Formats: sequence, structure tokens, C-alpha cells
Amino acid sequence: MERGLAINAPTGTDGSNRIACQNAYITLSASNTNTPTGVYTFAGATAAGGINQNLTFQDVVIMGALQGYNLNGTSAFPDNNVTITGTATLPATLTSYVIGQAGASAAAYGVSLANVTNLTVSNTVFSQILSSGSTAYGITSTSGTGNTMTISGNTFSNIGVTNNSVATGINITSGASASITGNSFSNLTNTGTNSSAALYGIFMSAGVGTITGNSFSNFNKSGAASTGAYAAIRYSAVASATNTIARNTITGLTTNTTAGIVSGIYLEGSTSAS
Repeated sequence: MERGLAINAPTGTDGSNRIACQNAYITLSASNTNTPTGVYTFAGATAAGGINQNLTFQDVVIMGALQGYNLNGTSAFPDNNVTITGTATLPATLTSYVIGQAGASAAAYGVSLANVTNLTVSNTVFSQILSSGSTAYGITSTSGTGNTMTISGNTFSNIGVTNNSVATGINITSGASASITGNSFSNLTNTGTNSSAALYGIFMSAGVGTITGNSFSNFNKSGAASTGAYAAIRYSAVASATNTIARNTITGLTTNTTAGIVSGIYLEGSTSAS
């Protein structure tokens, strides 16, 4: 695996702490098939002292990566307080960017987290997150029931797949809570042709969610006869808590097939939302 920056604690009881990476360019080879990753944190904590925490990535530009940030804690001792941010209002200035590969055959994503609490991702552009053979996610949380996230002010554009898989701006299938506010999602695509070819701006099936003030535009699901799910927001989370979906703007969800259903907001299961 090729990594621009790898953070590995010396022992399971002595974690990496108070690390800041600022004003950096990480450029990887788009032709490298060995999972080029911009920033990678290793999971190895065996005690509280081994937690990776207080990690800040500010104004970092990652280009040519299959995986932008791959953040990993352990289930017993999750990483804590990780911040990915840009200091300028985007996209006017190139500050915090993840620009992926075009059409990689493996899974592509901007940020992946497993067992991380207090993750903040803000003022960052995620673009050209594309896959020809697997999933494509701007941000994905698929491991760690205690994951907590604040995701705000980001731009997600040109995220898509050309296969019978899933393309999603923000994907949360494991976690405790997520606040997703003031983000922009545009030009998300899926050209797959069967029921597995799904397309979402936000997909959330775990944790308590606050999804407010986001904009969704110019999505296209063009696979012929595809019955895969398609929505700007698909939400099925914690019914025993207050979940909020409000003040989101959704325009321009198009499809070339009459076989599937297009939804602006798709609520399912026993979700209780206001």
C-alpha cells in the first residue's frame, strides 16, 4: 500500500497524540494499483494510553489517491478528536481537498473511519471519487458503533460508479451520532444496470442524525432498467431519539430508466424524524 502520511503509534499503550499536518500537498500515482492512500492511521491501542487522538489535518491537498483518509481505532479504545478542515470558504480557494482517481476498479473514498470519536470534517472539497468496479463514497463510516461525527461546509462533487454498486456522498452504516450541516452535493452518478446500483447524497442507517441546510443537485442514474435505490437522503436510524432533517434543498435528480423510484427524502423502518 502506498501512503502519503502514515501515523503508527510506537506501542499499544503509547498512542500518537497532538499531531498537526498543515499546508501540505500529498500527490500519489493514479496508475498505482496498490491502494494509494493519502493519510493512514493504524489501529493498535490495547489501553487508553494507546489511543491516537488530537490529530489535525488543516489545508491538506490530497491528489491521485484511491483513499483520501483511512482512519482506524480499535473498538475498545477508539481514536478521538480528529479534525480535517480548510481555513477558507470553499471552493473559492484551494485549501483542503481530496481529489481521487478516475475510474479505479477498487473501492474509492475521501474519508473512511473505523472506531473514531469526535471526528470533524469541514470546509473540504471531495471530488473525482470514482470507481469502475466497486463502491465510491465521499465519507464513509462502516465500522464502529461509537463513531461520532460533525460534517459541515464541505463540497461533494463528481462522485460515481460505472458498475452495479453504490455511489454516495456521505455513507453511515455504523456509528452513534452524526451532525451533517451546510454541505453541497452535486454531480453524483451511477450507470449500473441492476438492483444493486444505488445512488445517494446521504445514506444513514445507524446513529442519531441531524441533517440540515444541505443542498443536492444534478444527480443522474442512467443505467438502463436499473431498479437500484435512488435518493438525495435515505434515512433509517434511531427511533428512540430525536432525529432532525430540515431546510435541505433538493433539485435536479434525473434518471434514464423507468424501472426505479426516485426520492428526494426516503425515510424507512421505525425512524422518528422531525
